[in-house]
Amino acid sequence: QGVLGRGDTKLFARGSVFAQYLQNSIVEAKSDIVIKDYIMGSYLKSGRSVLTPDLSTKSIKAKGSIMGGEIIAKRSVIANSIGSEYTQSTRVVVGIDYEYDRIFAGYQKSIDYCDTQISKIRRMLKLGFQDIDTLMGRIKKLPKEKQKPFLKGFKRLNEVETLKQRILNKRSELGKESDNLSTNASITVNKELFSRVLIQIGEVKYRTETDVSKVKLRLGKNKKEILFESF
Repeated sequence: QGVLGRGDTKLFARGSVFAQYLQNSIVEAKSDIVIKDYIMGSYLKSGRSVLTPDLSTKSIKAKGSIMGGEIIAKRSVIANSIGSEYTQSTRVVVGIDYEYDRIFAGYQKSIDYCDTQISKIRRMLKLGFQDIDTLMGRIKKLPKEKQKPFLKGFKRLNEVETLKQRILNKRSELGKESDNLSTNASITVNKELFSRVLIQIGEVKYRTETDVSKVKLRLGKNKKEILFESF
């Protein structure tokens, strides 16, 4: 079965998506998107790879083409052809996690929350510019009942600061994972890569100026240029 949409047809999957063809559709999958025949004027986001035609397809009639629209894949895009003589714009992006911005924004929101809580607790403890050790020394001189709210506040402060550091570490790991994605990502075109196709691997962009046959695209070692490897 294929999907013939109207531009607002949407399909979301937690796993892979398999279809005969896609036309004027929006598809988002956590895993692979595998299309037997062609992808036309569609917007695709894949948590792994986009493949057309299906590697198991032996029919010579299967086009395996991507024409128009936008394809975003975390790992790779493999197709017989990308673009066409008649398509105004085709965009193919690999080496980017399409959920990166959402995850990053979530981390930032959590960090902002921690900062707000830390400021409130420090004001409650009347830390100001005081050294924590100095303040603790003064608190220990207070009766035990009066020490309790301060000790509770210090415990909470330590918990929030520890949480903030944990989130900062996760955000840093996310950035490193993003860099590794672009290094290992690729676009393989088994037949024809047409001109006027916008290619993006990681943060590097390139618009094809001429038609190219049988080529694999990947990021150069300096991560500043896209390499075209014929096969």
